[in-house]
Amino acid sequence: MARSPKLEAQLSIRPGAGAPFRKRWMDLLGSLESEGSITAAAKAVKLSYKAAWDAIAAMNNLSDAVLVERSVGGKGGGGARLTPQGKRLVATFRAVEAESERFVQRVNRRVQDKADIATLGRMTLLTSARNHFAGRIASITKGAVNDEVELKLPGGNRIVATITRESTQTLGLKKNGEAIALIKSSWIILGVEDQSQGAPTMKLSARNCLRGIVSRITRGAVNSEVVVDLGSGSSVVAVVTNASAKALGLAPGKPAQAIFKASSVILGVPG
Repeated sequence: MARSPKLEAQLSIRPGAGAPFRKRWMDLLGSLESEGSITAAAKAVKLSYKAAWDAIAAMNNLSDAVLVERSVGGKGGGGARLTPQGKRLVATFRAVEAESERFVQRVNRRVQDKADIATLGRMTLLTSARNHFAGRIASITKGAVNDEVELKLPGGNRIVATITRESTQTLGLKKNGEAIALIKSSWIILGVEDQSQGAPTMKLSARNCLRGIVSRITRGAVNSEVVVDLGSGSSVVAVVTNASAKALGLAPGKPAQAIFKASSVILGVPG
């Protein structure tokens, strides 16, 4: 059964500039307080012994007061204890973290449609690809090296992607599961129906052909960006040369086909 989407928060503290606050460092200090051993604390937060000491040194350097006092060769391979300032810092962080969690729980209770949360989650994806399509996996055809994954979009269109078997397993792809298809605009070929009498019907090896109506063309010095409306609120963007756009007679309101190979589709899953 698919897990119902919900909001989650990861506390991030930014001092106005520089790198974000490292939550794992506070987890390390908290574990050091409860475990009484740097070895056990490092293991609890999945850090190496050296990485734990490096983090402690960095925190001590960044703090106005010493947070951790150390003595080599103590219990569990190296003695370390939190100073009063260190304990206070951990307590402050836990209080802020708890308040953040209470806020998120209140928001989750007030959200009426959990599907909205899933939609917001998909919008956090940052990529250079112009075309993003969210859908559900209709089928997975497994091969020795590559798998063929068919994605059904909300409007009824389908996109076929060819990915490695390893990628299918890494992404945890399953039938009826959610996935996102990414296609760069430069990977899409545009085509139009030849209306002349006796014109031959072209057959292509590309697995994907999305039919729609040209809604917008933005012309540049060399290339044109063409938006094809697929219906149901979906669209696809392709970049073609100005010469190709002219030769195909592309214009707003004209039918067009967006053609791309299955190997040109990148699949992702919500985090």
